[in-house]
Amino acid sequence: MPRFKDSPAAKMIDLALTRAARSREDIADEIGIIPGMLSMIRHGSTPLPVGRVQRFAEVLNLDADEIYDAGVISYAAKNRPWATVGAMRTPKKPRISLSTISATKRPQKTSVASP
Repeated sequence: MPRFKDSPAAKMIDLALTRAARSREDIADEIGIIPGMLSMIRHGSTPLPVGRVQRFAEVLNLDADEIYDAGVISYAAKNRPWATVGAMRTPKKPRISLSTISATKRPQKTSVASP
């Protein structure tokens, strides 16, 4: 099984965090997670909630679709949904790991009609 650090998603997140001029605590605050969780997400030991991918992308100046696409590549390589480094588990809420994003869980873009 490939390590999370070798996945395209992990490399993208690591690079974005390295380029960020703010502290990891400030970044985690903006995303809405605790700083320790940001580190665990970055290393693949905890999954990222689906609802936070968009905010994660905005704060780190990434494209949410790129995060999903990088995760889908890793998912296809592992061919196991919901796998995380160190353990297999079925989450209670829909969650994704950046290394194993299921294409079926990708949120649909909605368009807002102008008045």
